[in-house]
Amino acid sequence: MEVRISENASAHVIELDNQKFLAPKHWFWPQFQQNWEPQTFDFFKRHLIPNTAFLDIGGWVGPTSLIATALGARKCRIIEPNPKNFLHLLLTQFNNPGFFEKWSIVNACISSQRNFLTIGPIDGINSGSSATNIRDKSQNGAEIISLTLEDILVDDLNPSLIKIDIEGAEAYIVEDLNLLTDVDAATWLSIHPPFIDDKIHFFEKIHALYQSFYITDEHSKNISENTLRQMVLTSETHPEWGTQYGNFFEIGLLPKAYFNEDGSRKS
Repeated sequence: MEVRISENASAHVIELDNQKFLAPKHWFWPQFQQNWEPQTFDFFKRHLIPNTAFLDIGGWVGPTSLIATALGARKCRIIEPNPKNFLHLLLTQFNNPGFFEKWSIVNACISSQRNFLTIGPIDGINSGSSATNIRDKSQNGAEIISLTLEDILVDDLNPSLIKIDIEGAEAYIVEDLNLLTDVDAATWLSIHPPFIDDKIHFFEKIHALYQSFYITDEHSKNISENTLRQMVLTSETHPEWGTQYGNFFEIGLLPKAYFNEDGSRKS
């Protein structure tokens, strides 16, 4: 996907394959055109079916929902707990004709139970963090409603693609991912081992998903159990598969009920 970023007096202009979108100015957008997460682009292009829905859990300031929109998503449901990012998403929705029909934005976090949780600290919220589990409990944060994955999947959204990037809180919902075995959607899941306290327990839960999912890279190539074990449990701070910020990476979850081993959808 060709990405071009420019700006006018009040907004960044984001061009994705010659489709123009306006977003409030943000430090991230100039980086978006610098080969940002090519694996995410590849997975989205491979698995998003045009004129279907996209579920964006951890929407941040909207890059993945803009990609999905440019790829032809009929609807984007975006879950974003950070109040500052939520406002950014609302302004993006306001500034683009048709986004009131295409985007629905929910100010909530996803966890294992319906409740209220605190994200933060406040400095982290201001810088864009949406984390719950890496907050120092002695620091102030923002109280946000917590929904479960089941809450988000209750209606007839029927996404063909789901993205989950919740900054280590995936440890809270790893067992709930089994709900996605009944959804005809590919899931792009971000993993943040440095933010997870009990990595061994987390890996055991991820490992159990092999029974119902093909676990893949962006090209639908299966990731072996031993490779995933190494990726989650490594003591390296900056392994070759990680990012400049550390051992952060993504995996694809393809439910075996709907996908073949080569990553294609069953007819």
